[in-house]
Amino acid sequence: MLRSSLLQNNIQMIVGDAPIEADVFYCTLLDVLKRKVVYKNLKPIPNELISQYLRASVAMPLYNRAVRIENTLYFDGAMADNIPVFPLMKHRLDYLICIYFDDVSYRFEDEYFDNKIIKITYPSQTVLSQSLFFRKEGIKKMIDDGYIRTNRILRHVISDSWENVSGIYQRIESAESEKEKTIRVTGDVLVTNLNRIANKIAARKIEL
Repeated sequence: MLRSSLLQNNIQMIVGDAPIEADVFYCTLLDVLKRKVVYKNLKPIPNELISQYLRASVAMPLYNRAVRIENTLYFDGAMADNIPVFPLMKHRLDYLICIYFDDVSYRFEDEYFDNKIIKITYPSQTVLSQSLFFRKEGIKKMIDDGYIRTNRILRHVISDSWENVSGIYQRIESAESEKEKTIRVTGDVLVTNLNRIANKIAARKIEL
């Protein structure tokens, strides 16, 4: 599926001509030449370029070519940052819902910011096999499991009101105190990983 062009060719159909209604809408990209992660806010981007940035955001080395946009080559930024909340730290948010598909409760670099994140994890041991094999019953089970788990977590954390921010912070702290936390990848590790990726790309002479 990664090697096929099915996903990238259908992005334009998914995007359509409708403008982005959110105040900000980031996608995470890897700038191949500068070897750095780029958090691109698509809100001000012309509609005809949005599909190109989204194509780049799912372009995986070894499987896809890098996507060239305005003389810059991009790959999927998830190789370096798979939980791309960093650009949101500069916005004044009351809280953030972060969904990721393992059972690790990552601790983010900024403790104040970390306590604003409602973390929804999926500890299913079969999530990988479910994600790789697209059977109708498997997809339905993932949707149902996701709904049940998300509903349970949100009902607990936001038990009285979306607007009771202090109460939400307390329940986030309480929920997270019961979990074993793993430190999120920080800047120095990020740079090291980017250099490793660049070296692999060069060694394999991947066509960009």
